[in-house]
Amino acid sequence: MMYNSGLVAVVKCNGKILREDKEFIYLPFNSEYEILLKNLESRKCVVKISIDGQDVLGGNSLLLYPNSESELKGFLKGDSVTNKFKFIKKTEEISNYRGDRIDDGIIRIEYRFEEEIIKKKIEVEYWHTCSRNCWECCHSWNCPLYNKPRSIINDSYETIGRGISDSTLNETLTFSASSDMTKMAFFDEGITVKGSQTEQQFNYGNVGNLENHANVIILKLVGVKESGKIIEEPITIRSKKICPTCGKKSKSNLKFCSNCGTFLD
Repeated sequence: MMYNSGLVAVVKCNGKILREDKEFIYLPFNSEYEILLKNLESRKCVVKISIDGQDVLGGNSLLLYPNSESELKGFLKGDSVTNKFKFIKKTEEISNYRGDRIDDGIIRIEYRFEEEIIKKKIEVEYWHTCSRNCWECCHSWNCPLYNKPRSIINDSYETIGRGISDSTLNETLTFSASSDMTKMAFFDEGITVKGSQTEQQFNYGNVGNLENHANVIILKLVGVKESGKIIEEPITIRSKKICPTCGKKSKSNLKFCSNCGTFLD
């Protein structure tokens, strides 16, 4: 799974979480997939998602509540998803008709959190006055106004945001649910298209002021390994690695074969 600054993003296929190799996710062509997000912060999070350089949320944003998770099954239009994400091979015919884009195969997840609210006590000072306006009276226990407190600490608080200062609300969709790009170019490319029909509904919700700083998670879908081997089965986090030298199966988190020491790609 990919974690960055309070947000976890994973790709799922057939209900199972796929394993990443750095930013790369190996997925067979003609597979349908979902994007699962989890907000680990104590603040709301607003998310935008683009795939192959195209906004898949129809101009909307997804709202993730604190410490909650949900998944996006496909292309959002209005408040519902009607078609799943489907990963296909970009053939020469497709390339000639559709054209090539520099970010084909790339899932880009941009997100911002609500401003963090810091509570600070405000000191409010009050000075008493004496109608007789005499120094002796105002500093004497005989003055009825002398015992009035010179200052108090007000129990009210002010909120200090980090970023936008206006108190306007941004309306977004409720989610019922940085990377070096140059090194990704050598894989045979795939693209995401509309797949089978599905039904997923969203509701509207509100969020406060957002931080100015945006975080980004980049994932790259590939259907062919660097060695040229075509991916035939989704590589999940539970998939065991098979040593190309001795054939021994090893746990997915191991980088070298426990039997012969061969590097496991």
